[in-house]
Amino acid sequence: MSQWQDFTTGERIKMLRGKETQADLASRSGLSMHTIQKAEQGGSVSLPTLLRLAEALHSDVSVILGQQAPRRGMGRDDRSMLRELSRTVHDTAVGALVDPAEGTAPAGPLQSPVIL
Repeated sequence: MSQWQDFTTGERIKMLRGKETQADLASRSGLSMHTIQKAEQGGSVSLPTLLRLAEALHSDVSVILGQQAPRRGMGRDDRSMLRELSRTVHDTAVGALVDPAEGTAPAGPLQSPVIL
């Protein structure tokens, strides 16, 4: 049985797409059919394209690139929630979240609050 990282990027995109058509994926990702076809046939894929594909496939770029296996035991909603939680933790760590009540981003250890 093949390991996730043994598949090509194009094969991984196809597997993550599942029964969804290329046209549906193109529509949900905002990419052209040509770009989806090129990616699935092993063509070079830019980082912005990978980011759009990851979002549309409810996955991570690291999964598409084979650096991490997909979280198949989870439903799409759970994977989306986990991805959003991961982004929030990251944004909090770098001080990028905005407190809507104050209109400021939290201060880092040596910086003052940023007024938005």
